[in-house]
Parts: sequence; C-alpha cells; structure tokens
Amino acid sequence: MRVIYTFHPTILSREWVKPDFQQWFLRKSIKDALRFYSEVYFYTNDEFAKHIKDIQGIRIIIQEPRPFDKELWAMPKIFAYEAQNTPFLFLDLDVILGHQPEFDSVLVESIDSGAMFKESYRQAETHHTHAFNMGVYGCKDLNFNAEFCKKAHQFIADNYEKFAKKGILRFMPIYFEQLMLAETLKEFNLEPKLIDNSNYVHLKNQKWDLETYNKMLNK
Repeated sequence: MRVIYTFHPTILSREWVKPDFQQWFLRKSIKDALRFYSEVYFYTNDEFAKHIKDIQGIRIIIQEPRPFDKELWAMPKIFAYEAQNTPFLFLDLDVILGHQPEFDSVLVESIDSGAMFKESYRQAETHHTHAFNMGVYGCKDLNFNAEFCKKAHQFIADNYEKFAKKGILRFMPIYFEQLMLAETLKEFNLEPKLIDNSNYVHLKNQKWDLETYNKMLNK
C-alpha cells in the first residue's frame, strides 16, 4: 500500500502560523510514514516541489489540476484521491500516523460532530448528525473511492452557487469531502475503521497556534 500526500495553495493552507512550521511538520510526518511504508507519493505543483525535492524516500508527482476556488481547501485532496489506481493511505500534512493501521475497506480518522461541523450545517441550513474527520483516509476498494470522488464533484457542481451566494464557501469542503464519504459508505453498506492509536497526532487548529509552534520547534 502506498501513502499519499498533497499540497496545492488554498486559503486554508496559508494559515500555518509560520511557513517553516509547515515544512518542519510535513518532513516529520513523511519520516514517520516511511517507517511503516516503502512507497510515499507527494502530489503537488512545480513551485512547491522545489521545497521538498531534497526529502529522501518520496516520489514527487507534479499534478496541475484544473482551476478551482481556493476557498475549497479540500479540493487538492479529491484530486489526489481520484488519481489512485492501487490501495492507498492519504495523510494530511499536519498528521503523524505513528503506527501501521489495519483495515478492511475504508479507514478514517474519527467521527466528526464537533463545533465546526455543526456550524457548517447551521450556516447551510441543513441537518446531519455527523460526518468523518479525514486527516487520514485509507481505501482498499477503488470502486468505492471512484464513487466517492464522483459524488464530491457532483455536490460542488450542484451547490457551488448556493454556498457562494451565502458567503459560506469555506464550509463547503465539509460537505463534499466528509459528508459525501459518509453518504458513499452508506450506499456501499460499509463501516469505516477509525484510528485508535495513542501515537497518532493531528495538529488541526494547533498549526495556527504560535505557542505550539514555539514549543515544537524549541523557539
């Protein structure tokens, strides 16, 4: 199984508290992943590739996706998912896997029913109980993955104008990634495996926190 990462500039990706924090942490993440997996792929553009070309053990794939609204911060993940033709394990740049998880068909980080999730649905005036955090997304069923990506693109096509008019595009990725995954799992009658390991780390909002930055980089 291969591990995949991606980076393309989005509104959210510019919000690491310091640029060197992103570089430091993604390198830490990749080094950790290479302890468990021999194939690590990084999908990005020419510009960002210059900043990671020195990292040993990874294969950089130059991917120039069609233009997309940079408010849709999860779009590069969808582009990376749909490029796969073999089972894979996707990791966000602010994730330390810390172990080699076992799963049957689909792996995700956790159930998402937190504040941002609830606010996103309140803003869009719809109601759902939960979706899934996808700091990690593992998939061994490529038919499932293809259908999931198809649903994500279709959701954007059907709802972009509505979200844009309301000024809530920043919430849209929670729908087209996290909720569409939940919808596809339901359609395929699958229960995802959730991460359950004390070595797993996902910075989430901490990557915007100066105190966390200073502590981790010994500033």
